[in-house]
Amino acid sequence: MIKEIFQNKKKSIIFFFLTGILVRIVYYLVTYSDSYILMPDSHSYDKISIALLSGDFNFDRDNFIAAPLLPFLLFVLKSIFASNWIHALIILQIIVSSATVYYVWQLSELLFSNRRISLIVSAFYTLYPPLFYFIHSIAQETLFLFFLNAFAFYFVRYLYRSERKDNILAALFFTATYLTKSFISLYVPFMVLLVLLQCRQISIPKRMVSLVQFYLIVLVLVIPVGINNYNHHKVFVTSSNGGGVVFFAANCELNYIDLTNTPSGGTKPYEYGKAPIMTFDFFPNPTYDSIMALPVKVKQDAFWHAGFEWIKENPGKFLKIRVLNFVRLIIPGNSWNRYPFRLWFASFIFGLPLFLLGYTGLFLAIKENWKKHLWILAYLASISVMHIMFIFTNRYRTYTFDLFYGMYAAYALDFLLTKLRKRRIANS
Repeated sequence: MIKEIFQNKKKSIIFFFLTGILVRIVYYLVTYSDSYILMPDSHSYDKISIALLSGDFNFDRDNFIAAPLLPFLLFVLKSIFASNWIHALIILQIIVSSATVYYVWQLSELLFSNRRISLIVSAFYTLYPPLFYFIHSIAQETLFLFFLNAFAFYFVRYLYRSERKDNILAALFFTATYLTKSFISLYVPFMVLLVLLQCRQISIPKRMVSLVQFYLIVLVLVIPVGINNYNHHKVFVTSSNGGGVVFFAANCELNYIDLTNTPSGGTKPYEYGKAPIMTFDFFPNPTYDSIMALPVKVKQDAFWHAGFEWIKENPGKFLKIRVLNFVRLIIPGNSWNRYPFRLWFASFIFGLPLFLLGYTGLFLAIKENWKKHLWILAYLASISVMHIMFIFTNRYRTYTFDLFYGMYAAYALDFLLTKLRKRRIANS
């Protein structure tokens, strides 16, 4: 019966969707205690949604203006389900997380045209806990992963086929991704180059028109957000403007201390691997405190300026942080400076097969047809800027890189298994 299911694409996707729901329900029942405990940002999103209920569409969360999609979703759920809104959010995130497998299958099939690879990737996504870790939390990650993969599928298919429908859908899902986490905008310059260089089925003027169409759709959808933020704070922000405070947090003495000193454990700031990078609750920082007293309109510029000033005064420390961020980006595991060695090593071993196979598959795919996979190189390069130049967190790496690593890991695994099978047949 299972073999019959896996021979049919539609049945396979439904199977993984239903299995995903079951796996995520079990995960929820086993691990759930509090929807606020995993993410320090959860309280901020909840606070903004409460303000929305009273008619105050102010998305400022004190240290930056938040991306609007999640707070607005909480507002909608609270409006419909009242006191049961948190249960509705968890159910919705379980469904969305499970449904993401549809785009996982579609994208892997588009890239490799191999049912075995699509099966492996779908099974990986369905069962890999880090990719559904936040389904019971007030967090952006579940929505972001769905929108990101939907955008990637339609954008890559547009690069391959240049059909208007794909361009429109890519624009819609890019906008949703951007309104969830604004750093996806780092990919924009590469997207323009990819369309101009790779859409060879249509003329250059038509490629230009398609880019105009894409970004007009995006602009029409995000301009209302910018107008709303301008009306509140006299600053035109179309999603989140947290780049300044994150840049400052990444380039200050506290971050350097955090990266270069491994605690012995038991101290409050480092309990369960948490560090006070973004809140400064445990360590005073006069620069941070003085900037927080400024109006929203100038706050981010002040954070950028403070970060650059620290870099000028500490060029050696700046370079060391960048090197450490790069190393942590390319190797698996949690941050070694925040966990006991035993826990870090266990997480390293857990993620090692994914990273080794992912890098191998990426190399093999590029070797076979580098033009077909140029989009992922551009994506990894652009998002790596955030990981290296700003605060590095394993959570962000997991939700920006790990699923794509899984796709190329499946390609490498299928390549190796095919080689072994052919060798066994040759020797029999």
